[in-house]
Amino acid sequence: MANLDATARRSSGANQTYTITVAAGIAGKTGTAALYVAGERFQVTVAQTNDEGDVAAKLVAAIRAEYVKFGRPLSFPVTATVADNVVTLTAGHKGTLGTKLSIEKNLVGDEGPLQQYLMIAAETAGTGVPALGTVLAERLAIRNTTGSPRPMGNSTSLPTIQDFLDATSGRWSPMQQLYGHYVTSLSDRTSNLAAAGAARNDSNVSIMSVASSPSPPLRWLRPSAPGS
Repeated sequence: MANLDATARRSSGANQTYTITVAAGIAGKTGTAALYVAGERFQVTVAQTNDEGDVAAKLVAAIRAEYVKFGRPLSFPVTATVADNVVTLTAGHKGTLGTKLSIEKNLVGDEGPLQQYLMIAAETAGTGVPALGTVLAERLAIRNTTGSPRPMGNSTSLPTIQDFLDATSGRWSPMQQLYGHYVTSLSDRTSNLAAAGAARNDSNVSIMSVASSPSPPLRWLRPSAPGS
């Protein structure tokens, strides 16, 4: 359902933003600085002649560059800009889904001396939930929609998906007989995941619960996508 992805990008709301501030103390140091964006690691080399602005520019260049995983060129799910020594990362999708993007440092093996000069902060909070009703109505008669792994697992989207697939007037109804299944993921604390699962009763939706992972919900869904 590529249209669902397009709807998420066009939906009203705000894009989640983060900042990475490179502290002045990094000037004159040498080594490498590593970060994780949405669970993917990258690093930059810091030379003795680099100041904090130079390092910030290197971080942006590394984020903008593609990385290769499993033989495929991939892009980070953020846009990156730099102003002086501050890097701003903006989630590619509007909405609360952007709050699930992790920007981290000091994961196992990367606790180097230059990490202390990278200050990560969440700025503008992602707001809004994609309105799926119209796009799902357009897809109701499409017969080849059998599986749809998508990250919209919030409490607003799931009831809409449930109606789309239900046995009363949706794809599983006697009049439609188009069937289908929706697979999504939900990333939260364990207690919140348990409560969310207890509140659902839908045989046509599978929710993969994820607790404390640096990878965003969509990354968890990729193995279940057709052709993956």
